[in-house]
Amino acid sequence: MASPTPADEAPPASAPAQASAPQGAIDKAIHNRVILELAWKTIALMHKNRLIQQKIIALQRETSEFVTTVMSNPENRRRYLEHVRLYGAGLVTLQPTEEPQNPPLPKIEPTSD
Repeated sequence: MASPTPADEAPPASAPAQASAPQGAIDKAIHNRVILELAWKTIALMHKNRLIQQKIIALQRETSEFVTTVMSNPENRRRYLEHVRLYGAGLVTLQPTEEPQNPPLPKIEPTSD
């Protein structure tokens, strides 16, 4: 059986400091810190999501341009239309789609309490 480590036996170092402040104030401070951390994580995820969306739009545009270039060759167009006629495959849209306009995210800086 392993002996307990000093960290398991010792009380938390912040216990005396917490005892001097009212419990309600400590709970509110912890609650506020958790909310602030969640807000920062949410903002970071929103920024990451925006970057991913921009990459997806760029890839869609690149793909559409590639298909347009390939289909500008009469032989490729003829073969594609024949394939659609024979197998009933869906038609490809050759025009790139409009890019959705996202409003800029607000700049929020942490405040020191």
